[in-house]
Amino acid sequence: AEYMGEPFRAGNGLAMTEASYVVEGFEGCSWFRRAACAALELQKQHPSVKVVIRSMSKPNFIASLNERNAEFSTIHNTCPLVYEASSNRAYIGGFDRFVHLIEKRHAHLTPYFCFQA
Repeated sequence: AEYMGEPFRAGNGLAMTEASYVVEGFEGCSWFRRAACAALELQKQHPSVKVVIRSMSKPNFIASLNERNAEFSTIHNTCPLVYEASSNRAYIGGFDRFVHLIEKRHAHLTPYFCFQA
């Protein structure tokens, strides 16, 4: 996984392969920790899947939600925010929707310990 302080931009060295996911959240959020755990475990089991974890302060996360909501034409107001970062950037949602998507798309079951993060 790559940990980045800046928003994901295509062409920043992250190879677009099978799938790429960005998990954004603030440092004290347990749901962000769970989503990051699920993403990292997915990448361990499926090395062609790339993940970017963006941890930021709560005020910075709240500010970034405005940008993402405009970008994805949605209203997302919870932590974390997960989106697909492949050539067709797509809004996924929060922790629950991300876990369901990777189970369906990658036949990946998130380990139990991620639910306790």
